[in-house]
Amino acid sequence: MRRINWIFVIIIFFINLCDVKGFALNFTEDIYVNDFADVLNEDTKNFIISQGKALDGSTSAQLAVVTTKTLESQPIEDYALNIFREWEIGNKEKNNGVLLLLSTEDRQVKIEVGYGLEGALNDAKTGRILDNFGVPYFKKENWNLGVREVYINLLSEIYKEYGLEVPEEVVDKAVQSKVVDENMETFFEIGVVIFIFIIFLIFTKGDGGTPFIGGPGPFIGGGFGGGSFRGGGFGSGGFGGGSSGGGGASRGF
Repeated sequence: MRRINWIFVIIIFFINLCDVKGFALNFTEDIYVNDFADVLNEDTKNFIISQGKALDGSTSAQLAVVTTKTLESQPIEDYALNIFREWEIGNKEKNNGVLLLLSTEDRQVKIEVGYGLEGALNDAKTGRILDNFGVPYFKKENWNLGVREVYINLLSEIYKEYGLEVPEEVVDKAVQSKVVDENMETFFEIGVVIFIFIIFLIFTKGDGGTPFIGGPGPFIGGGFGGGSFRGGGFGSGGFGGGSSGGGGASRGF
């Protein structure tokens, strides 16, 4: 009877241990991109998947993108590191994985770098990549373009680290993104001018009085709905067993 009780205790212990381990996050799409916040278009996701496979095949490095609505009150550094270690991004011997994590409601972004790529993607360089290619778009809630631009720059740095040419389609996508952004900026500026002119015409008094000035302030959205992607692990397959010690950079916006 006592032996049965001990077996029961051991079983309960391992169940609880698995629940603690259950902090592990499920990847539900392709391993290279998991858009839990639903902010990436199909073109961007397909680009990340195809380029992720090509990078993995030629260098064994693995570059993964995760978007989430909320970090559930956790520091983004801890959240990213837990994803990285649970999924084991990168080659087991080379530890050459990189994770780009974006939280839309918390308005934070983090680049997590595996041990083997910390020289090529040190804290200063990853910080500059976020500052120059991610944060300007994220501030405008242009999540898709911001993720794509950061991804392209990380991809380029990894290829350079392995002495390989950056694929033409990656360079073309970067140029394409720049053109799209410039066009969007132009349309936005024109739209603002037209809007202000229309408001002026509507609310300006006919007797030459001052125009109406007032009304509610700018709309500030509440982000996306709740929910997260905590789960009970991800099963077998996928990433290569890599690890990280917390290298990289994070930014709030």
